[in-house]
Parts: sequence; C-alpha cells; structure tokens
Amino acid sequence: MTSLDPERASLPFGGITIVFGGDFRQILPVIPKASRTQIVSASLNSSKIRDHCRVFLLEKNMRLSSGKTEQEKHEIAEFSKWVLDVGNGTLPNVYPDDIISDPKVVIPDKFMIRARENPLKAVVDVVYPDLAKNIKNADYLRERSVLTPTNAIVGDIN
Repeated sequence: MTSLDPERASLPFGGITIVFGGDFRQILPVIPKASRTQIVSASLNSSKIRDHCRVFLLEKNMRLSSGKTEQEKHEIAEFSKWVLDVGNGTLPNVYPDDIISDPKVVIPDKFMIRARENPLKAVVDVVYPDLAKNIKNADYLRERSVLTPTNAIVGDIN
C-alpha cells in the first residue's frame, strides 16, 4: 500500500481495514508450553495495534434468542445473561478473600449435565436427543453443536 500512498507505511496493515471478530475474553492465542501471563500478553487485547483499533461491542447473543415457547425464550435469556456475567467478571467470587487465584464462580445446577458413568455420552444425549431418528435431518444437525477446547476431544466425541 505504500506504493500507492507513502503515508500508509506508518499505519497498521498499511491502512487497510481489518475486522477481528470473537469474544477476546475466550479466544486466546495458542502458545505451546507458555505460562498464562505469556499467553495473555500475546493476545489482541495486549497488542500494540490495539490502540489503532475501534472496538464495537455486540451485547445481544443472536444464537441464544431462538426459543420457540415463552418458557424456552426465558431459559435462553437467563443462560445468555449468566454467560455474559461470567465473561464480564460480574458474578460473585466463591472465595472473595482470595485475590491471588482466578475467581471461582458457582455454576447453577440447571446449567449442568451430571453423569458419573459416561459424561461424554450424557453431553451428546442432551445436545442430540433422538439422534438415530434425526441423523438424516439437516436442520436438526445444523441447529446443534458441541464445542470443545481441543481436537483430541472432538475425536472422542465423534
């Protein structure tokens, strides 16, 4: 871009607009064998280019607003608010006097899937009820997903 406009040489990405998307509280760079401090320091929020960014916040989770009944919509809204509160750090710490470790929060029972025998199967059964009947239903499959932190867990689920 400097060949077109020499002033662009001082701008990040040569002055080209770049869109970074995601929840940067949850998406961290992968740095093998790095400490937490090193990982956070390498994140976009700690980057030198952060000062050149214009931040837009999305406050409504559109994926969580698809309830069919009023009860479903209420439950989805309640869960969505809880997830935002976790991300914003506004939930009370279980150990308020512990300022050294990460804050600990209580996950409400209604958001938990409890299974001692086969927890992976329990998660799949909750996310994909009646999978055998719906295996060829594209809409059924498109409406569901299990997110995992590593590819190894994806392999276990599959």
